[in-house]
Amino acid sequence: MEDYEPIRLRALYFSINWKSKIGNSDANSNFKTSYDVRIRKGDIVIREDGRIFMLNWTVQDMPNNQSTQAIVCNAMLSFTRHVDETVDERGYLIEEAHEEIIAPPIPCVFAEYAGRPDYAANYNSPGVSADHLLTVQVQWNDRTKLLRTSDEFELLHSRYRIVDLVGTELDISHEHGILNLMARKIAGEDKP
Repeated sequence: MEDYEPIRLRALYFSINWKSKIGNSDANSNFKTSYDVRIRKGDIVIREDGRIFMLNWTVQDMPNNQSTQAIVCNAMLSFTRHVDETVDERGYLIEEAHEEIIAPPIPCVFAEYAGRPDYAANYNSPGVSADHLLTVQVQWNDRTKLLRTSDEFELLHSRYRIVDLVGTELDISHEHGILNLMARKIAGEDKP
């Protein structure tokens, strides 16, 4: 990450008394720390053993600590955008079509969409199947602010296209928080 300066803090990290498998929520735990370092929703925390977490709940100011929840990041994703070729007024090629990196590999949390799944007919196959809709949470920062619908990323053996960007977890000034992405699997893009 550009201009990244790590800040050290001590925190209490412990399990939550409830558990749910919906939307990867079983990867959440409580996170509490003193006021020595102010924390915000969307902050990325790297534990001493290298495990990466995202603070994904609004920070509550308690009498003697800041309290939130942290979720284990389960992917490092790089986002790309297809850029069409550029030609001059006479039709001569100035720049070939290419894939441009919009955001280099960043820690993310992804889960299969846990609401009402959409179903669609698939060409040359009987019946209908789920549309493979994913939700992806990324920290709102200078790179992720550049993401747009139709940008793409690879996850496991498939390629996905962003179909919606949801800013409901950003602060009112859009300075920090979490950007939620909805992405669909691109047909025929299974990689070996």
